[in-house]
Amino acid sequence: DNGGRGLMSLKVRNKAVDLAWAKRFLEGGEHAPLWTHALRAICKTHLTSGDAAKCAHNSYENHIIQDLQINTRDLPPNAKRVMATIKRYGVRFDPVNPAQSIKEGLPIWHHIFIPKNRRPRYNTLACKCLRAVHGVHTVGDTIQFVSTVSADENHQHTTHCPCSACEHARNLGCRDPHKCVRDANKVLNKLPAKWDPRISFKSHYDLTNDEAKRNKDNAKTGGPVIFDPAIREEKTLEECYRLFAHHNAQDTQPRPDNPLADPRNPYRVVYLSERKIADNHTGRTTNMAAGIWSDVEERGERKSIRTSRKTDGYALLTAMQDVLNRAEAEENIEFVIPQRSLIIALTKDLQRHDDEGWMNVPNRPQAQTLVAKLRSRPGRTAMRVPSRNEDGIKRANELASDGLRLHAHTHNSIASSPFEVRGAAMHKMTQRHFYSALMDIKRPPVRRQTAPNLQNAKTALDRGGKTPTDRQFWRSMRSRVLRRNVRQFIYKAAHDAHRCGRHWKDIPECEHRVYCHHCSEEGILVEESLQHILTECDAPGQQDIWNRARQICTERNLQCPTISMGSILSCALRVVRDESGKPKQGDSRFLQILISESAYMVWLARNERVIQHENDRTKYASPRSLRDKLDSQLRRRRAIDMELKDKRRYGAKAIAHDLADATW
Repeated sequence: DNGGRGLMSLKVRNKAVDLAWAKRFLEGGEHAPLWTHALRAICKTHLTSGDAAKCAHNSYENHIIQDLQINTRDLPPNAKRVMATIKRYGVRFDPVNPAQSIKEGLPIWHHIFIPKNRRPRYNTLACKCLRAVHGVHTVGDTIQFVSTVSADENHQHTTHCPCSACEHARNLGCRDPHKCVRDANKVLNKLPAKWDPRISFKSHYDLTNDEAKRNKDNAKTGGPVIFDPAIREEKTLEECYRLFAHHNAQDTQPRPDNPLADPRNPYRVVYLSERKIADNHTGRTTNMAAGIWSDVEERGERKSIRTSRKTDGYALLTAMQDVLNRAEAEENIEFVIPQRSLIIALTKDLQRHDDEGWMNVPNRPQAQTLVAKLRSRPGRTAMRVPSRNEDGIKRANELASDGLRLHAHTHNSIASSPFEVRGAAMHKMTQRHFYSALMDIKRPPVRRQTAPNLQNAKTALDRGGKTPTDRQFWRSMRSRVLRRNVRQFIYKAAHDAHRCGRHWKDIPECEHRVYCHHCSEEGILVEESLQHILTECDAPGQQDIWNRARQICTERNLQCPTISMGSILSCALRVVRDESGKPKQGDSRFLQILISESAYMVWLARNERVIQHENDRTKYASPRSLRDKLDSQLRRRRAIDMELKDKRRYGAKAIAHDLADATW
């Protein structure tokens, strides 16, 4: 999906293996391998000098989930590698919405989320008594001890309290039960609100059953899908570790404690559109804007915005954030967005993106901030794609075009939110996911020779104003519509990897191969580039084959595209539509076959003329023979398609009867 760049990296693969080992170490549990228990014991003996002095033997549980550090210098090599991996890739105990059991199960001593400026004293006489006599180790143990003593009606706030709970504590060996309760409360009161089990909070608000059912139906039919603000609750320690994490907010709740608004409230419809201007030579976007149009004009809901960033979809995210910032908190809003992939990312694939840390998603920080905003508001937010000829989207398109003419940026960036979900859920990732995430971090740049071909292909392809992404372009070269030889030819052409033209320039005694011997004249040398071979050369082959291709299109009532390098490279993405705008699969498939086979036939004719016959003009192929070769190849493709209709024989490789018949 990246044009073949960085297909495999052994270094990254080894790092992914180390992350898999780190994941196994962090999972723990009763069924964990023996080496994980041994490594925890080793870590306990390698605390830093400062932490070793303040950490009592019976207060250590696991330095990963406590405010403790270890000295990795003297660790065994394998243990050192695991710990280095955890540190290098930001593996943290960093839950987003921990369950009550997680809050109560964390060690109370050296609690990981108590801020440094609020740390209590853990080695007072009372704290030592709590650990040794009362068996207090977790937050839940502390709360239970305090509530047991305080619940006694006869309890007095004195050293010699006569209540039964204090008497029982003194019988266990506690000298001052009330002081133990007081110090236990001091530690509990240092906990942030998110991690204090005594603070009741509801962070999970669900859509109604009717709304959930409508979402499933509308996802199939294209109707409005309501954003689900629910945040999955982490119920085990394994679910709480996150990778590549910038710390999630641990001092505040994952979302404001406000219930969803009344689902019967009407929705205000807001139309959004995005426009951009690209440089003709480099293909880079130089200007991007969005248009916002709503029927509520007096609230400033008809406006143009121009953004500083110019990646696809960024202007739409900015426009959505702008509308939400100015909307009433309990107002229900329906966004009409002409980008289905964005709607799917924010609805159907939302939980998967949260688990994967929004890896491989453009505008990741902006998407995370927008999701946090959607979750924090009580009003419902629905999204859908526009229907054909909808007046609101036309108005939004006009406003987006106006935004391109603005002299200054109206929006420079989107401010982050404390309710963002950051990092990737480690328990959901395998070694394959680790490898993919690491490769995404070190994604190689597009080759210098590939970039102009990529832009030419995008420019030549008319898809109703929608430019294909790089991923769609590279995946199209694996289309089953094209023969394997043709796929390889187009793939190498996209990378300018065919041995012709400038590739011979720096090879001794081969400099003459740089130029086309047929088109070059005395004093005028014409480079034999691939573009020249396929679209410009006057030698028999290029013009004759393309003229025959145009004639075939005319016979079938198809419009043949302008033949260029861009149209050849993007042929597998070309779609033929009827008068209503619906794609015609048969005609589209035939046109893809015709263009690809014609281009490959031109290349073969050139190789025969230049390599086999060494530019001997007496051995040039006749125009008729070249046209016959193209017709013969198309008949061969038709015969193969007719044969592949046998589903019983070819199974998954078979072609649908209707598609094969419509193609030919």
